[in-house]
Amino acid sequence: HARSVTTRRVTGGDANFEINQSILDKDAAGGETNLTVSFTTSQENSGWVGEYSGMKSSSFISSGSTDPATSDVTSRSSGSCTNTGEADALFIAGFGLELSNSPTGFSYSNSFTEEASIGGDPGQNDHMTKVATKVVSSVASQSTTASWTNSVECAGVIACYAISTNADPVVTTSGAIYAAKGVATDMGV
Repeated sequence: HARSVTTRRVTGGDANFEINQSILDKDAAGGETNLTVSFTTSQENSGWVGEYSGMKSSSFISSGSTDPATSDVTSRSSGSCTNTGEADALFIAGFGLELSNSPTGFSYSNSFTEEASIGGDPGQNDHMTKVATKVVSSVASQSTTASWTNSVECAGVIACYAISTNADPVVTTSGAIYAAKGVATDMGV
């Protein structure tokens, strides 16, 4: 079964001031080819699905998040989490951004590297999803701050997962969604 690790949503001064970012995970045997994401009301959305090799069964360890920005910003923390009890871990940070000012020049602190970037066409959809990852081999609290040019609204989340000793988790299959207003979207993997 899928489990929502963290979800953050902000509603500000008008109906367009909403940013939502989630990390969902599922321990699966593989072979699944679609994931359907449903919304109770019509939403613009972007997202990414990654299937990783090198993960332990029941790999979820912990998660963290930061409250979304209530004004436009040029950086956002993922929040932090710790790989307690598992030295070898994969940290996955997700950032949801709105695109009113066309953010560019993304970078990530603390040796996180970008895994995926979905969205980025303000003419079609007002949202972007950025995913950054880091592999560690000792227990520690981890976080990253995403930075960019041109201020926009943003939310950040992070989760960590146990990996096999000396594993280098690799995305074996991935898929993306990038949809204008829709109630359900299939993400092919």
